[in-house]
Amino acid sequence: MSSFLKRLALLVATVVVLLVVIEVVLRIFFPVYPTGDLRAFEYDDQLGYRLRPGIHELYTTDHQEEILANDLDTDNFQRDFSGYQRLVFAIGDSYTEGTGVPADMSYPSQLDLILNRDDSGMYLKKFGVANLGLSGFGGEQELIALDRASHEIGPPAVILYLGCDNDHDDDLLFTSGYSHNHLVAGSPRWGSLVTPMQWLTNDLQIGLRTKLFVAKLRHRQMTASDDKRTAAEMELSVLERLRQFAADHNSRLAVSWSTEGDSYNWLKNWAVQNDIAFADWAPRVDSVTAAIPDLPIENPHSSGHHRGWVNTIIAEEYAAAIKRDLP
Repeated sequence: MSSFLKRLALLVATVVVLLVVIEVVLRIFFPVYPTGDLRAFEYDDQLGYRLRPGIHELYTTDHQEEILANDLDTDNFQRDFSGYQRLVFAIGDSYTEGTGVPADMSYPSQLDLILNRDDSGMYLKKFGVANLGLSGFGGEQELIALDRASHEIGPPAVILYLGCDNDHDDDLLFTSGYSHNHLVAGSPRWGSLVTPMQWLTNDLQIGLRTKLFVAKLRHRQMTASDDKRTAAEMELSVLERLRQFAADHNSRLAVSWSTEGDSYNWLKNWAVQNDIAFADWAPRVDSVTAAIPDLPIENPHSSGHHRGWVNTIIAEEYAAAIKRDLP
């Protein structure tokens, strides 16, 4: 028995040393950086998860990560929107939230600065731009966030929608209950295991890679489809409900897509057919890259997403649409 225990102890020690070596090698030579710290989120029985109200975290991996949310559950530096004449709600996922760039370089933040400058360039409180975007949200969650904000903050004069190619997949994950199982504070599934599991799957490279691999397999299984429609077309139900929400609340609606391509073009045609404003930012971005070929559109780091100058052009196109309807 003593000999068996010694062999077992040696085996355990060998495995531990091997895991430590693998962790060190991965951390030094092949690091993977997660987008968003799980500790910044909490469980939400409707949305599955949300940012913790009042949070403002800033840290650096291979890029600067800034996570921001006020007590109204919007990604804004403003603590409230009192004093603004009108409200603008921007719904979407990480492209709206501003993942990959400092929070002030998200397109809603840039839009705020564009809309609220007077002729002399001074800031006046005309449009309160509430950023309701959150990484991983699909259209179904975005509609819930929009309805909630309309009750808690006030009815919006303008609603901005920025779609993304993974929105339909995120909807499938949400409606299947997968989005309610994240390792976040208050999770009814994980309970007291949240903190140690967050450390294991967020702070350790081995655990993080294992989590990402398992998540990829689950995503592939849940979202597998032979549907040949564009991602935007598969969000038609969301778009129709969004259009009806805007009509019911006497709100102006402007839409666009986060990347140029088939979905962008399909949504542009849908907007024209339904007399809805479309933020047509892609031709302006293309003109810049044609003149400056070495200027990247996407961030060259693990988080990806648009560079700040692209977000500014997107914001300018939304601003033009708003000013046409609401001078």
